[in-house]
Amino acid sequence: MNSSNNLILILLLAGFACDINEAEKPIVDEVIDENNPKDLLQSGLFTPPEQLKSLDFFQFEFERHISRTDLYYDDEGNNVLSIGINMTDPTEGQNSAKFDTTGATVYIYELGRLVEERYYAFGNGDFSVYGLKTYSFDDLGRRYQEFDQNEQLLATYFYNDSGQLESKKYGKNQEMEWDQFIYDDQGKLSRQLYWGSGDAPLIEYHLRYNTYDKLEAKETWELGADSRKDALKFFYNEQNQLVEEIEYDPNFDFTQLMKMKYTYFPNNESN
Repeated sequence: MNSSNNLILILLLAGFACDINEAEKPIVDEVIDENNPKDLLQSGLFTPPEQLKSLDFFQFEFERHISRTDLYYDDEGNNVLSIGINMTDPTEGQNSAKFDTTGATVYIYELGRLVEERYYAFGNGDFSVYGLKTYSFDDLGRRYQEFDQNEQLLATYFYNDSGQLESKKYGKNQEMEWDQFIYDDQGKLSRQLYWGSGDAPLIEYHLRYNTYDKLEAKETWELGADSRKDALKFFYNEQNQLVEEIEYDPNFDFTQLMKMKYTYFPNNESN
């Protein structure tokens, strides 16, 4: 069943996020700014079956539902828009009321590659851009560098001889903060290290996979401990889709920090 994108836009401006079931392209007299979330909603978006629909974020031992992010797609299956929704009550000290739109991100593609993320705040019934991130690519088409709206370098990607991501270095001084990725003999990512300026990593994750070769957990050590515990855990449904992610703090006795729940658009053909 079709849904009117104009109705969705009205509901969004009222502080709600709505589903778009199929593409519709209503006639508009003015030129559409493809970078504005409001105009994207008018131009026609898709809800492809089994694609990620939304992410819900919980904290404080998972009892507090703090936010939701809704995702929308173009006709090629690219995620072109995400909209943030506040899920907390105004009595909890938030500036926005429950179910208010908090902002949006627009994703821009060229030749099927993500080249820009544009960030929007939402207020007084409209979106206003406040920042962006752009991506460059090497001669092999791999992501190479990230820049902010002032063309300041944010990150650089480095690859090994097998074409796998070997490290990601951040900021202007790229030896001060970086991620390192280590693979086993089968080419599977087995360790992930985060480095500062010192001689030892600030944190080291060992990756564990389930019987379906899906990432099950990232293990690390608590300070002074001999054995590792799960710092991040990942859960999947029967279709091997990621449905839940739980993060624990290794610096505070692996206290539960955050939970993310993933929801997908249904495959109507299977019903």
